[in-house]
Amino acid sequence: MNISELLLSEEIKASFTSENDYNFLKRVYNNGDLLKYKNRLKAINFTGLGKVLDSGCGFGQWSLALAELNTEITATDIDNHRIDIANKIKDKLDYKNINYIRQSAQEMDFSDNYFDAIFSYSSIYFTPYRNTLQQFYKILKHGGKLYINANDLGWYIYNIIDGHNPASDYSPRDYSIRALANTSKYYATGIFEHKNTMDALCIPLNIITEELTNLGFEILNKGGDGTINYNNEIKIDKFFPAEKYGQIAVYEILCIKK
Repeated sequence: MNISELLLSEEIKASFTSENDYNFLKRVYNNGDLLKYKNRLKAINFTGLGKVLDSGCGFGQWSLALAELNTEITATDIDNHRIDIANKIKDKLDYKNINYIRQSAQEMDFSDNYFDAIFSYSSIYFTPYRNTLQQFYKILKHGGKLYINANDLGWYIYNIIDGHNPASDYSPRDYSIRALANTSKYYATGIFEHKNTMDALCIPLNIITEELTNLGFEILNKGGDGTINYNNEIKIDKFFPAEKYGQIAVYEILCIKK
């Protein structure tokens, strides 16, 4: 059974009660074609590495791509359902070098200087990200790579005005309005409670760049989603807009622990 057949199987379908979640699963797995994910990883030189953490792995599409290009993948997510689905996919497809763990990004249970690289795509804004960055620094080896993808103000303005992939049980407008309220509270009080999938933060690029530098990371590159590419022979897909309504929308940062 290939990935495409597995995603449409009754076993996987029966595991979902949310239309939004099942649509998201099918969308991110791209009919089972992982090439666009592998090309993105090759572009940022996330290949040939030893221990790699996929933080906020979701349903595990990036984990599979990482596993094909690196030695040992640990993939974490706080959502039990997504970890269960990722494990089913991994087991059916017989990936031996991925270990899925239910764990929050801001309270990880790993030894100091453990990972050679950390990959965090579109997930850090679901956490009190300052705590998460401190955890990343702690468990990453000196000279280790960190890749982060996150949302700035333009993404939420776009979702409020235009909407993005709405579903019967998901309103992108409500999600974004709540995210901006969460952000205001987080910067005022330092408190962020992620109680459900409607809870996110807006993380301005200039602020997170400064905080990474202050922690001891060296910024190697940054830009809109899918713009970092060290291999000109690889064509990479951009998954999200870099700007919307004159504001930064979705960005990526590549850095190392000095």
